[in-house]
Amino acid sequence: MKKYNFLLKIYYKFDLLLFLLYNNLIKVRKIMENLEEQYNHFNYLYKRLDDKYSTLASIYGISDCAMWILYAMRENDNKQLTQTEVAKGLYMSRQSVSSAIKKLEKDGLITLEKQKGNEKNKILHLTEQGKTLAQKTVDKIIKSERSAFQSLKEKERESFIKLTKKYVDSLLTNLDKN
Repeated sequence: MKKYNFLLKIYYKFDLLLFLLYNNLIKVRKIMENLEEQYNHFNYLYKRLDDKYSTLASIYGISDCAMWILYAMRENDNKQLTQTEVAKGLYMSRQSVSSAIKKLEKDGLITLEKQKGNEKNKILHLTEQGKTLAQKTVDKIIKSERSAFQSLKEKERESFIKLTKKYVDSLLTNLDKN
C-alpha cells in the first residue's frame, strides 16, 4: 500500500507538472503571437511612412534620393554641405547621391562649387528654382514632421527617442552579426 501511495503521489505531481507546463506553453504561445502581431504592426507603420515619403517624391517629380538631398540641404540651411557630407548624413551610397546630384544640377535646381583645397568634393547650393521647389516640397515635410513630433508630450518624446535608439542599436547589432 505504501508503494501504491508513493506511486500515486508521483503520478499527481507529474500530472500537476504537466498541467503547469501546458499552461506555461499556452502563455508563451500567446506572448509569441502578441510579439508577432506587434512586430507586424510596427513593420506596417514603418512601411506606411516610407511609402508616404516615396509617394511625395513622386508627386513632386523627383527621385527619393533627390528629395532626401533637398531635405538635408534645408535642414542644414546655414551650413555649406558637400556631396560627401550629404551621403554620410543620409546613410546613402556616394554613387546614389552623386547620380541624384547630377540630375538636380542638370535640372537647374542646384549648383556645385569646387571646395578650396579639395576640388573633388564640391559644395552644394540651391538655385532660386531649387529654393522654390524646396519650399513647395521638403519644407512642408519638415514642418509636418516637427508638428507631429511636437504633438507628443515631452515625456512621450523622450520615451520615443529612447525606445527608437534602443531599437535601432539592437537592429544594427543584429544586422552586423549576420
